[in-house]
Amino acid sequence: MKQAKEGMVVLCRANGNMEHDFVGRIQKCYENSALVEILDYAPQDRVNVQDLIGRTVIAFNRMKRSQTTQLATTQNQVKESVG
Repeated sequence: MKQAKEGMVVLCRANGNMEHDFVGRIQKCYENSALVEILDYAPQDRVNVQDLIGRTVIAFNRMKRSQTTQLATTQNQVKESVG
């Protein structure tokens, strides 16, 4: 996702810090990744989100632009369209 910008809402695949897919908002872009504020997540990841203080760094190739901030309506889209 080369056109990532701060403030963009993204669908993110599970990574080393999160066990399930989640929705986030980009806070800061780096060369190949971004700092993402976690907006919506699976209930099983509640403790992980608390440990991360609601933010995580995730690679651009593990995210896709989203039109919504709710995970329930977009979780299947993440699995189908993000590597």
